[in-house]
Amino acid sequence: VEEPEVSHMSDRIQTTFIENTGQAADSEIAFFANFLNVTVFVKKNGILSYDFLPDENNNVLINETFTPQKVTLVPLEPPPTDIVALYKQRGYIQADYANYYLISLGEIYNGIELDLRVFTDGLDKFLTISPQGNTEEIQIKLEGIKGLKVDKIGRLELATDFGAVKLTKPIAFQEVENERKPIEISYRILKDSGYGFKVGKYDKKKPLMIHFKTRKGEYQ
Repeated sequence: VEEPEVSHMSDRIQTTFIENTGQAADSEIAFFANFLNVTVFVKKNGILSYDFLPDENNNVLINETFTPQKVTLVPLEPPPTDIVALYKQRGYIQADYANYYLISLGEIYNGIELDLRVFTDGLDKFLTISPQGNTEEIQIKLEGIKGLKVDKIGRLELATDFGAVKLTKPIAFQEVENERKPIEISYRILKDSGYGFKVGKYDKKKPLMIHFKTRKGEYQ
């Protein structure tokens, strides 16, 4: 998926989610991953908990909840052994535990599925909206922030005591005759520190893909 904010290929190395088998004390954590100075915990209930480290003396905790309903986490795409060894050598992962390229949260709303991938520059989120899905149902809640706004270039800024955490401008597209047709999309701020999407016209007889990424904060 095209990511206009990324300018260096070295920033786009895909790493893995690590299965929590006791490394993290919280038994509700199913998987965790690292990017930049951030650890993201994928909890069994589907909540994403981010631990941002602006400096060695402070941290910022943000929780992101995609749906109020129960989810089923499915880890997919274990990397080849040689890739795991390379990641361990570079310090990206702990190779003694199960690692996965993709975590699926399944159907978080009727006809809407969510997949997660992690790269060295951030956490990628992929929403697939089937013809039965309705983008208006997507209402994502945030906890641990001071405010929320959309900046001039369409990124979502999450204000904290140490600066802004940013979500990249969303990208939406449909596959039409083996080509990606871009669909107009922007963030929609909801009440009580939530967000969704405002989506332009698209063919509701075909699946719609939405891609966005949680990136580092301004303080990093």
